[in-house]
Amino acid sequence: MKVFNFIEIEPKLYVEKRYLKLFKESSFLSKISSWDNLGNFYEVTFSHKKAYREIKALRIADLEIYLKKYSKNLSEARKEWENINLLWDKGFPTSLPILFYQTHSFAIIGTAKLRGRSFVDLLPKENLIVYNLIKKIAKFLADFHKENLIHQDCYLNHFYFGEELDQLYIIDVSRVKYKPFLFCYYQIKDLSQLRFSFYKYLGKDWLNLWELFLKTYEKELGKSLNFFKKNLLLIKFKRIEKHTKKLEKIS
Repeated sequence: MKVFNFIEIEPKLYVEKRYLKLFKESSFLSKISSWDNLGNFYEVTFSHKKAYREIKALRIADLEIYLKKYSKNLSEARKEWENINLLWDKGFPTSLPILFYQTHSFAIIGTAKLRGRSFVDLLPKENLIVYNLIKKIAKFLADFHKENLIHQDCYLNHFYFGEELDQLYIIDVSRVKYKPFLFCYYQIKDLSQLRFSFYKYLGKDWLNLWELFLKTYEKELGKSLNFFKKNLLLIKFKRIEKHTKKLEKIS
C-alpha cells in the first residue's frame, strides 16, 4: 500500500502534498486552467488528443508530469482518479497520482511519469526477459482478479515494467471495476482482451506464449479455467479480432 496525502487547494483542486512547494515556486497551479497556453510556460515533451481527452506531458524543474484533460464525460475522469487511488490502496501499482482538478466544463488528472517502459517496447529484448515478464503479468492479473478487480482494457501495452525496482504497473484504469456483478463475465473479458493482445504483438510464437501465460495465471489463481470459461474466452477473442479488423478496414 502506498500512502498519499492530498490537500484541497480550492474547491475540487487536490494536490499531493509533496509537490506543493514545487508547484508554488513554478506558479503551476495558477496556470493549469490555461490549457492551450501551457507550452508558453513549461517544456511540453508529449502531446496527444483523442476524442474528448487530451494528454500533455510537461517538464517542471526535475518533474515530468502527465496531464490528462477531459472536456466531456467528467464522471469518467473522477472514476479514473478514484481507481488510481483504489489500486494503490489494494497494493497494485499504477500511475502515480499528483493532482485532480475539476470545474463545470473540464477535469484534469495529473500523474508522475512512470519509471519504466511498456511491455510492448520491451519486446525486442531477449526471449528469457519476455518469458519472465509474461509470468509477472500472469501473476499480477491473477492477484488482481483474486482481489475482485477487473480492468476492462486489458492489453499488453497497458502493462509497464520498471527494471530498476523490478516493478510491474498497470495503466489506463478509468474502466476498472471492483466486485462487479457477474464477475466471471468480466474475468473472461479481461482474458480475451489479453489473448488478442498476444496475437497482435507477439508474432508467430504468440499461441505458445499465451499458453505460458494461461498456465501461470491458473497456477497463481489457484484453480484452472473450466471448459465453459475457455470456450467463452475463445468466442470473445474471435469477436474482438473480427471487430478490430473491421475498424482497420474503415480507417
